[in-house]
Amino acid sequence: MLLTLALSTFGTPLTEDMLDVGQGDSVLLTTPSGRHILVDAGTRSSGVAETLHRLGVEELDLVVATHPHADHIGGMRDVVTEFPIGAYIDSGMEHTTRTYQELMSTIEERGVERRVAQAGQHFDLPDDTDIYVLWPRPSLMRGTRSDLNSNSVVLRVEYGDDCLLLTGDAEEPTEAGLLRAGLGPCDILKVAHHGSGHSSTRRFVEAVSPSIAIISLGENNR
Repeated sequence: MLLTLALSTFGTPLTEDMLDVGQGDSVLLTTPSGRHILVDAGTRSSGVAETLHRLGVEELDLVVATHPHADHIGGMRDVVTEFPIGAYIDSGMEHTTRTYQELMSTIEERGVERRVAQAGQHFDLPDDTDIYVLWPRPSLMRGTRSDLNSNSVVLRVEYGDDCLLLTGDAEEPTEAGLLRAGLGPCDILKVAHHGSGHSSTRRFVEAVSPSIAIISLGENNR
């Protein structure tokens, strides 16, 4: 199953495909001229690389790993192995798991350009598509309930007058930081941390005021 949304300010849409990865996240953005941006890759068993092939993707202009938990990067090694990648971006937070270590080794072996995301970065793509990094800050948060989650890469994607907010597994401290920085409304919200009670504070949801909110999670997840 695949959920597809279209932002169509200019008639020709920018599409967002929320891939069905069960307990995890994976979002594919496709610009009108066919540029592809992948944000997260679910678990290893969710078969994101296979899904991308089935969708006709031949290369990825930008790949973003919001944070190094296995339900977000588990399928990323296959993606890096099977597709040419323009640039790979992550939060800069390291993890001790084998999944993370093997992914980093594969990125290095294949010579993929890796960058660390920082608030203020801007990726200007063709077709009037702009991607802004809102989080993490250059000085990473420490001592939170989950530093890996709290330093998730948060992206604001703008296409004309339309907006998509991708939040990884950001938690309440991240949302508070975004609000202090002056977070504005956005049409579509990818709800943080699979709808967890550690995210989506009332102030944050009211500030974003989305028309559509998407939650990606496993069946029967509490």
